[in-house]
Amino acid sequence: MRNAYPQLVQESGAQDVWKTAPVAWETCWDMRRWVKEGWPLRYIFNYALALHGSYINNKSAPLPEGEDVREEIKRFLRRLGYRFVLRELRHPKQARPGDSLALAMKWQNVGSAPCYRPYRLAYRLTNEHGYSKTFIGGATVEKWMPGTVETFTEEFLREPPDLPRGRIVNVADRIALPANIRAGRYSLAIAIVGEDSSEPIVRLAIKGRGPNGWYPLSEIVVHE
Repeated sequence: MRNAYPQLVQESGAQDVWKTAPVAWETCWDMRRWVKEGWPLRYIFNYALALHGSYINNKSAPLPEGEDVREEIKRFLRRLGYRFVLRELRHPKQARPGDSLALAMKWQNVGSAPCYRPYRLAYRLTNEHGYSKTFIGGATVEKWMPGTVETFTEEFLREPPDLPRGRIVNVADRIALPANIRAGRYSLAIAIVGEDSSEPIVRLAIKGRGPNGWYPLSEIVVHE
């Protein structure tokens, strides 16, 4: 990990491949061997995150026992791949049928890699009378990048640091309310959906997820 891979990665020009395609890790032996040998899990996992891994293959082996070990693994998995946090959502409190509703958001990727597909932001209005309508926004998520650290320096190889979170991404989106929407109070929910579907496809790193995968976050009052 110190005397071969860093040089080979740099010689092959592979250090920036993560920006366009996922990095897959496979364990040497499996994690039980790491614990048995006393190898530092925090070092190994920070190394993997710093090189922007998207997933890991532990050879289908059982995870090692021990509460401290499990906490390190959970900490690692909470950062592995992309992990999107909605920090802020702003919109008008009131609207009229046919209005164009502006949505201003702050998103952050707190994971280790980007999402490599142009999944889309989507919004859903519902009310207590059974009304439900989904709106596909114009924003996609593949450009929301994670944080980075300088790799393969002497300092990095001595102790890989915690990967910082990605920068805050300001997103402006807009949805057109139907001209025939009735007056009343509506719940506004948000989700990330697929390229060709309107169903939620990503679990966000925020609270409030409903059983249908949508996140009800706010309300809008529609006036005649």
